Amino acid sequence: MLGNLLQFELRFHTRQYAFFMGLFAFAFFGFFMTGKMGLAGKLNVNSPYLVTSVYLFLGLMIPILTGVLAANGVLRDEVNRSAEMVYASQLTPGKYIVTRYIGIVLISVLCLSMAAVTMMLRTHLPAGIDGNFVQNTPWHYGWVLLVFILPSIMLCAAISFATACFSRNVLATYLSGLMIYVLYFLTSMYVGSPLIADALPADPQTKLLAALIDPFGLSAFEVQTEFWTPTERNNQVVPLSGSVLLNRAIWIGVTLVIMLGVYARFKLDLNHKSKGGKKPKGNEPKSIAISKAIPVPSINLADQWSVLSSCVRLEVAYLLKSYVFWGVVILWGILLAGEIAPLTFIHDFDSPKYPTTSRILERFQYDLLPRFCLFVLVFYCADMVWREKNLQMSAFTDASPARSMVFFVSKFLSLALIPLFLITIAVLIGIAVQISVGYYQFEPSLYLSLYYYGGLPLLMSIMLCLFVQVLAPNKAIGMVVSALPF
Repeated sequence: MLGNLLQFELRFHTRQYAFFMGLFAFAFFGFFMTGKMGLAGKLNVNSPYLVTSVYLFLGLMIPILTGVLAANGVLRDEVNRSAEMVYASQLTPGKYIVTRYIGIVLISVLCLSMAAVTMMLRTHLPAGIDGNFVQNTPWHYGWVLLVFILPSIMLCAAISFATACFSRNVLATYLSGLMIYVLYFLTSMYVGSPLIADALPADPQTKLLAALIDPFGLSAFEVQTEFWTPTERNNQVVPLSGSVLLNRAIWIGVTLVIMLGVYARFKLDLNHKSKGGKKPKGNEPKSIAISKAIPVPSINLADQWSVLSSCVRLEVAYLLKSYVFWGVVILWGILLAGEIAPLTFIHDFDSPKYPTTSRILERFQYDLLPRFCLFVLVFYCADMVWREKNLQMSAFTDASPARSMVFFVSKFLSLALIPLFLITIAVLIGIAVQISVGYYQFEPSLYLSLYYYGGLPLLMSIMLCLFVQVLAPNKAIGMVVSALPF
């Protein structure tokens, strides 16, 4: 039975749009990143060192892939209204967890393997690449997949799988990848990882610590190959020893702990869906016979405005009552505090620098703010547009006398709350950092300008994302197309 269930999982995933988009994404980036790394002029383009470097940077996309696959694979019963049938079958929690988790891992490995195919193909199309090529050695690519990529996939899949099992929320599962990124960059910054530009100066002990806590193995790879000669980088794969071995062992152990926790706590029941008691008898609504067609009522401008305000209130209430939204806000606050905090650090032989408002805004206005907000908005736009269809309520909204534009504008106004809220949090954290070091020249005009220079582009992005999702035949396709311009 276990084999049949696993075969079914693989067939399910290979028929999803997310699978084909994952194949295309990793094939595309594998092809075009080959020969683009910094040492390509000194090393063979397909040397084990550069192959590992390309794959490790591609591995930073793993949380997004596993989040989407976990949402599709774990929550499909709730989305398709078949949870009762699945839970009432002879399927045990152990088989449920094993087959669906392994299915996510195998599909992720298959997507990442496409990068190896296109990386080897790129060496046969050397136009536009400066560097030498040697004959491809497939096991070099396989070694990187086994030592670095597979443990990272297992870890990210475990986190997304646990999030899906216990939250039963598609959006929370999608955003679990964002949580992994935030924790990764914050820990790398505070331990002084050599991969973070503004991290603290890295001494040997700090480098070792960074190598051990890096879930993707990037720091471990850099530490272990730091003093390799070009000859070693051209001919040797990274051995499974030293900091690489310790790093992989630690994170495989973390993965096992997460999955054991899921196995111990997860139950195949419907308690997460309904906590109320049975409906009292005798209060069932009576059927009403309709003898003639009911005319569609006319609706004037005042009524349209009333519908708009009601829809906005409902959407905003849904947003503010969601623990996922507040989780995003907390992650944003932590990430922002970690990004601004280095302004208060004083290194040896450095003169103290004041955390002026302009320096604080430079830390996040042009890079962190748009990327973080766009990542969140792409998922929230998809969730908000497709919610009625997933709940089978779209027929009611389509048949209502209110115009479609009313519902579109209500979603836009509700989504506009997200960047405005996050910008406000950024302003408050910036002021708090200034106060913490005794700097009180806040320059309110600069902070207020953030709502225009940072907020207006995000509002335009919301409009684009909504437009794409309305026209897209599938939520996943809509998310990919929405993210392409950015």
